[in-house]
Parts: sequence; structure tokens; C-alpha cells
Amino acid sequence: MVKNLNLVHVSIEDMTSIMREVVATELQKVKDLLTEAPKDVLAPTLSRKEVCVILGVCEGTLNNWNKNKILVNFKTGRKVRYRESDVLAILNPLKEAS
Repeated sequence: MVKNLNLVHVSIEDMTSIMREVVATELQKVKDLLTEAPKDVLAPTLSRKEVCVILGVCEGTLNNWNKNKILVNFKTGRKVRYRESDVLAILNPLKEAS
């Protein structure tokens, strides 16, 4: 419950200016966060199905590899994702062996 309420007259121009300043400040914060983000966070990712096709393995194998820290996945929401660079690192030794 509000005990004291003070009303202040503000012109539309002043309110617009205040709103622009607040929005600009918040956008700058977002920009700063994005430029400070680790590069691998913005790296390309692959779905579980894409990784299965690329590596020629089934989803069970991916689950085992994740448990054994061979190819670790991460989740974005409910989706399981893999870093493309990690998948390619697994793929290169497989190509060299054949």
C-alpha cells in the first residue's frame, strides 16, 4: 500500500529524453556484455542428430561419450548442443586413422 504519492509535472519532451537516456544506458550494458563474452559461447553449435550424421555414430554412443568426457554436450533450454570445434576435433583423428 502506498502511503505517500508525489505527483510531478513532466513535459513530454523531458519524459522522452529521460526514456532515451535509460534505453541507451541499458543497450550499452548489453553491448558491453556481448563484447566481454567468451568466444566459444558464440561459436557455432550442432544438434545431436547432426553430430550423429557427421561422426557416423548413434545417440547412445554420444551419451556414452558425454559421460566419459570424450565429447561433452551442453544444453540451451531443453536442446542438447555440441560445439562444432569439439566435433571436428573428434573427427580429425578418425580421418587420419582411415
